[in-house]
Amino acid sequence: VLSTLGLDNIVVRELVKHPERQNEILGSAFLLKLTGGVFAFAVVVTVSTLLKPGDNLTRLVIAILGLGLIVQSFNTIDLWFRSRVASKYTVLSQNSSFILTSIAKVLLILKRASLLAFVIINLAQTILSAIGLLFFFKKNGRSLTQWRPAYSMSVRLVKESWPLIFAGLAIAVYMKIDQIMLGEMIGKKAVGTYAAAVRLSEIWYFIPMAIASSVFPSIVKSKQLDAKIYKKRMQKFYDLNATLAYGLSIPFFF
Repeated sequence: VLSTLGLDNIVVRELVKHPERQNEILGSAFLLKLTGGVFAFAVVVTVSTLLKPGDNLTRLVIAILGLGLIVQSFNTIDLWFRSRVASKYTVLSQNSSFILTSIAKVLLILKRASLLAFVIINLAQTILSAIGLLFFFKKNGRSLTQWRPAYSMSVRLVKESWPLIFAGLAIAVYMKIDQIMLGEMIGKKAVGTYAAAVRLSEIWYFIPMAIASSVFPSIVKSKQLDAKIYKKRMQKFYDLNATLAYGLSIPFFF
């Protein structure tokens, strides 16, 4: 949450509304995300040191995974693709990195590798995904050197995103506090089993996220054109999400 600063939808909206200022918007967003990533990395490393002073392995694992927070600043490129309804490039880069690292994880399992090896592979997945985004961004005739961060734009983005930062923090705590409590009360083995079960239900989260990423630019444009069209599209979007939610959740009870 601290690394993304709640900027994603705001940046996409601004790119749709002001395409002529895309280099300024993207540059400012990237700088903010990079700053947030470095700050988040410092926070997690500091907290892990205070809470686990004698657990060197846990601290090292957290530090390695924390580097991914900094690398995620390159996901700013994804926002440009989303504003152009071209998320296929993001999907390609993410799926490619996922497949490659999944193969590596299978090999590590067969060789009974250490936990640290799997942690490094997780970081590698984030890095490979960023490299993929950079590749497709350049293939579309764009370059990071074209980005021009602006102080005024950065301030504007932060002013609009700060409520989303706190909302995101609340959601993150709500989603993970059960695992933290379980680890303190029972142990790491129980947390691992519980976390694996939770992931099975979370695999469906990509569906509403994919739909939102695809339709968000058109919804923003419709608001600029006509209020009735905007409300109609928003209602269809919520209806679709509700239908999918019921359709996917109800079978889990039987």
